[in-house]
Amino acid sequence: MDWKKFFKYFILILGYSILALGFSFGIIILTGGLSPIGVLINIYLPIVAIFSFIIFPIIIIILLTLNKKKKKYWILTLIFGCLVITLYILPLGSIPYSVNQGESQFSEAFGSDYMDYIPLDLKNKFLDVPYGFWNVFHINQNSQCNISKSCGPYLKIPIYNDSFYFDYYCPRSGSGPFPTIINIHGGAFVAGGPGITNVPEVSQYLANQGYVVIDCSYGLGKFKKNIFINLLLGSVQFALGEGRLNKSYTILESTEQILANLTDFIVKNASELKIDTNNIFVLGRSAGAALAGMFYGYNSTQYPIYKNWFNSTLKLKGLILYYPPTNYTPLFYPENTNPALSDVFFGNESLTPDLLNSLSPINLVDQCAPPTLIFHGMNDGLVPHYESVRLKNRLDEVNATSILISFPFYGHMFDLDINNPAGQISLYYLERFLASIRYTSTS
Repeated sequence: MDWKKFFKYFILILGYSILALGFSFGIIILTGGLSPIGVLINIYLPIVAIFSFIIFPIIIIILLTLNKKKKKYWILTLIFGCLVITLYILPLGSIPYSVNQGESQFSEAFGSDYMDYIPLDLKNKFLDVPYGFWNVFHINQNSQCNISKSCGPYLKIPIYNDSFYFDYYCPRSGSGPFPTIINIHGGAFVAGGPGITNVPEVSQYLANQGYVVIDCSYGLGKFKKNIFINLLLGSVQFALGEGRLNKSYTILESTEQILANLTDFIVKNASELKIDTNNIFVLGRSAGAALAGMFYGYNSTQYPIYKNWFNSTLKLKGLILYYPPTNYTPLFYPENTNPALSDVFFGNESLTPDLLNSLSPINLVDQCAPPTLIFHGMNDGLVPHYESVRLKNRLDEVNATSILISFPFYGHMFDLDINNPAGQISLYYLERFLASIRYTSTS
């Protein structure tokens, strides 16, 4: 056997296979994924795509070297390889779009000199630039803070033996009270919890800047009619280190737990928790962003139930929404195409337009809406980008301060790794939004 020839063809087959696989994944980056599996893959693809300039050029150079005597194959390899690299560079190349969007909207909302109002000691803890390549490997956070896990509970439901806890992040220095962020995890209302699934690096980062962060749990739904899915979700929760609740909770019940029970607990324990009740922010991701969006109803006259739930001792200063679902009505009315999902979200409630409207954050927006910062990937196949666009338009209609920063070629949960470009940019503007609300004259 000619081993030299064997290894040559082996390397050629392997190299072209990697390029073909890379091209397939590149199409997912370009389109956001045309199937449920593609949508899920696209959560992680932009994160790893920035390393393509290392992997693919090496493969292409090897293939070109092996095909140097075959001009036709050499040219085709070069063209195909450059196409793959181009697809993988798209998320990185879109950075200026997101940064320009952030800069222009921040200047419009807070003035071009908004950074001048922020204290120097706080600015010194900020990221210097929206995106730094070497930060991809690790953002130098120096996140010094105190962390207490599974605090509370802030609510007990004895009849079901369910309790709801929170992780507590607090600055190491200072006696407080500190401005406070209620941080609500995602998970499609059926999974997740405080901690690992809620980007704890961001909570630590913000606590280091002088904020208390309450990373809270809430009631999750169950697929009561599908044992297999329930077992699967239970396994996911177990793998994440999260407990499984006994009752299946609807969105309305979860809203009450956070909007009413948690805010009451915060007011009652503000001194012990070092919470400044005059500086409350709410941050949420995905399903958690939908629940955070329910805080638009804190002063609602159209839906007084939320106003009655919210403890008005707290002064709501701003909302930060990552890829938020904002309107349930098109999903379930006039035709409910997913009765299993509606059973999880709404229980036995009749799906009337009034119910769906009252649970859709976009319909709670009025002239009292707090300043809002929204982040969304434009290739999000789970929560479409237009959900945030429509929310931004609604906030503009009532002249509420709002900023929407979009990320081309990024999908859902783009900030799962805060070191990737979209993660860095969102953190850069998050810290500036919180400080601007507190210190600029326009707030």
